[in-house]
Amino acid sequence: MKKLILSFLLLALSAPAWGAYAYSYHPTLSHTMVSGSSDLATYTVYVHLSGTDFKDVAHGGLIQNSTTFNGQTVPADFQEDTTSTCTGSLGSTRDYFDIEKWDNVNGTIDMFVGPITLSHTADWTPYFCMDAAAVTTYQGGTVGQAWASRYLIVNHMANVTTGLDSTANGNTLTRSDSTYITNTAGLIDGAAAIANVSTYMYTSPFTPPTTFSVSALAYCTNLTSTGGGNYIAGMQTGTVDWQLSFNDLGGANPPRLLVNNGGYNSVTGPNLSINTWYYIKGTYNGSTIALYINGTQYTASSAGTLNTTSMKLIVGNLESTEQYVNPFNGTLDEFRFSNVADSAAETITETNNLMNFASYWTLGSKSAVGGGAATVTMTPIIM
Repeated sequence: MKKLILSFLLLALSAPAWGAYAYSYHPTLSHTMVSGSSDLATYTVYVHLSGTDFKDVAHGGLIQNSTTFNGQTVPADFQEDTTSTCTGSLGSTRDYFDIEKWDNVNGTIDMFVGPITLSHTADWTPYFCMDAAAVTTYQGGTVGQAWASRYLIVNHMANVTTGLDSTANGNTLTRSDSTYITNTAGLIDGAAAIANVSTYMYTSPFTPPTTFSVSALAYCTNLTSTGGGNYIAGMQTGTVDWQLSFNDLGGANPPRLLVNNGGYNSVTGPNLSINTWYYIKGTYNGSTIALYINGTQYTASSAGTLNTTSMKLIVGNLESTEQYVNPFNGTLDEFRFSNVADSAAETITETNNLMNFASYWTLGSKSAVGGGAATVTMTPIIM
């Protein structure tokens, strides 16, 4: 008797490939934020996340566990990923990140993701994954991994008491005075408020680089100061190596970057207003001094070698033969110092990223990780 072959449809419902994380957001950062005609390599992106889901579970959010990273309480079961399954490998398919501040009550996260290649033609669309009760350790890597090796110091100014560096160099900023340098609100989370007295922040001495970039978000409240000043940062022990000022000599001179490369040479920008945030950056590449005010570039040709004597980095003042009489008047946020003279494209992108982030960012909605329709397979059964 001939075998009867009956075909039955066996509905094999495959279970979703659930990872450790239950939910993710898949935001978009527009490539139009990126300046220039080429991609930016080893860039660290500022990201702000806000919403109920970013609270801890005690306050109605999705973050199950907290931990400590570089002196801050941060979420543990939270990670950035380039895959929708949230199962990427750190440093490969998912990126390092540096959390500056997590507000577990109001549901905000201020963080920096990198170093990544930021495309000038394609949007950046990462995944931010959360809600994994089994994850109890920090998922962003160790201190410094989110920043390229060119950075000698990155200080978010979120806590002037500790003054912790976000690079692996450990260039902590120490306050000279706890009364006149205090924590305050910044453009990005916390910042350093500096009063009009001879106060400053400083690192331990180190050998300054011969090329560099130095930058900060600056909000000046008073253009006059004892002795003239409003210096954002500088390196000097008797002889100036370099100095960056919001304005000089009590408002008589506009912002400038001065370098001592065989003589005192500088570039200046326009006069600035008080009670206004500016992103101010100075660079020196060995032949050109550049000053950037909110992304607008001012340059001067000046070749020569900087002093390489070991010295302190001073922030919020300028040291002259151990006399600190040129304090910045106002608030400083997001201070950075590197051993590379950044390009105009990178500087303009930083300005967009730090000062105009919301114009380029769309958070999107929450999705279940590994969710979606079950897979249906058809299996013939031979009888």
